[in-house]
Amino acid sequence: MERLKCMRLKTAFFWLTFWCVLSGLLLGGLAVWGCARLRESVAPGASLLVTQGGAQMLPAPEVGQGMYTLARVLDVLQLILPIVLLLAALAIADMLFYRLKLRKPIETLNDGAQRIMTSDLDFSMEASGGDELGALCGAFEAMRAQLLENNQALWRQSEERRRLNAAFSHDLRNPLAVLQGTVQLLRRQGRPRLDQLDQLERCIGRIRQYVEAMGSAARLEDLPVRPRSLPFDRIRTELFDSARILARDCICRAEGDGAAACTLDLELFLQAAENLLSNGARFGTRVQVSLLLEETRLVLTVIDDGPGYPEDLLREGPRPFCRGEEEGHFGMGLYICQVLCRRMGGGLTLANCEGAAAQIILPRKNLSKT
Repeated sequence: MERLKCMRLKTAFFWLTFWCVLSGLLLGGLAVWGCARLRESVAPGASLLVTQGGAQMLPAPEVGQGMYTLARVLDVLQLILPIVLLLAALAIADMLFYRLKLRKPIETLNDGAQRIMTSDLDFSMEASGGDELGALCGAFEAMRAQLLENNQALWRQSEERRRLNAAFSHDLRNPLAVLQGTVQLLRRQGRPRLDQLDQLERCIGRIRQYVEAMGSAARLEDLPVRPRSLPFDRIRTELFDSARILARDCICRAEGDGAAACTLDLELFLQAAENLLSNGARFGTRVQVSLLLEETRLVLTVIDDGPGYPEDLLREGPRPFCRGEEEGHFGMGLYICQVLCRRMGGGLTLANCEGAAAQIILPRKNLSKT
């Protein structure tokens, strides 16, 4: 039976039908032979007697009415039983085919479809056998897994935007409170002073910067990724040129075949790298940049000699508008870098060594994530 379960549908149906029909024919032949022997014992017919003088036909013995009726019934059974047994064999072949090949995959697919319709994707479907329905169950499981991944990605995006909105609303309260208090004070005084006007301008500038930072963060999720094949030398040159502008005392090092191809979106990669370089130059006096091309991935490491990352940042990861102790800085650099890395199919890791160490890891063949 296990071998039959692994057969393709057409092959399994053929062999089930063949063996059941063959069994029906054999049983039908036995039924005909058995009915003939039984009829002969119940109502024997005329017999031929052969002697030295010649052959003589002996008449059939007399039988009662009951025996005669039984003999007729046996004659009818001789004709009907082979047909009935053949039809029964075909019905058994159909039932076995449904039970062994169709029932479990159909129940699995139906149960999976019902759970998906109720938005329940937290389950798995096992492919039953190596036939066409098994392959269909496997494709259904792949579809379910993709739907679950898409739903989780949408949930993460929704959660990030919720956190952005909450952080944005929270950080706007301070400059708005200052603005409101200053306006009330000006109304009571009747005539504004120069320092009060300066304070209003500073608050308005902070609000403008918040709005611009919020807008750039909200657009990150919709940013298109356009990977293209580039030689490692080109990536290294453009990165190190940017590094020497952003951090003048940086030490740049690269390892990898300069002519080897790497598929990625260079603009997004440089944008993510420049955020790390800007952070390193802002918090440290010396920045080390290392670019490594491995067999399956591209690794960029930026290390500065600053005070390092806060423990909550290492524990929870980059968050928008988490600016620490620095005034006028909105904490968007690491968050934007993290989002860009995820868009390119990679990731960002942070650690503390003698200063702060940030590492971007991207697949060498990066695919667009739209």
